[in-house]
Amino acid sequence: MDVVDHAQDGFRPARHADDLTRPEGRFEEMRRRFADAVAQTEGELGPLTLCLNAAGIANANRIEEMEEDQYQALMDINMKGIWLTCRAQGRAMEWGGRGIRVNRISPGYTATPMNTRPEMEHQTREFESQTPMQRMASVDEMVGPAVFLLSNASSFVTGVDLLVDGGFCCW
Repeated sequence: MDVVDHAQDGFRPARHADDLTRPEGRFEEMRRRFADAVAQTEGELGPLTLCLNAAGIANANRIEEMEEDQYQALMDINMKGIWLTCRAQGRAMEWGGRGIRVNRISPGYTATPMNTRPEMEHQTREFESQTPMQRMASVDEMVGPAVFLLSNASSFVTGVDLLVDGGFCCW
């Protein structure tokens, strides 16, 4: 299985509803970049048969210090992402008959570069104390579950939300 990582960086948060519909708006740009990434991947590796989208951000600013555009970016990526994922989960039932499986991973706190910045130290300790395993996951610990869901080992798995959270949801 070949893995291609196309980071989705550099997108500005939408400030107004009309930003989302203008051709130069954020979602049109994302759609264009996604199409370009798929074309590049298929050009290098052949037809795309599996796709994984993983996104989430954090912000260490205190609420009274957070700018509105920072808050909006946080909500767009984290909350709207959940909404879009839920819509995709509904499609699992529609697409299953066509051999298309739709699953998702719900990761716990993960030690990404975003979460391990010096200004996040106090938050990191809090994350760890809130997790039964008393630590954050490494990014590598998300690879196995993703490979499982993208491989033939899960050929009869669809509509699943796989918790990889160190027991966080148990508390």
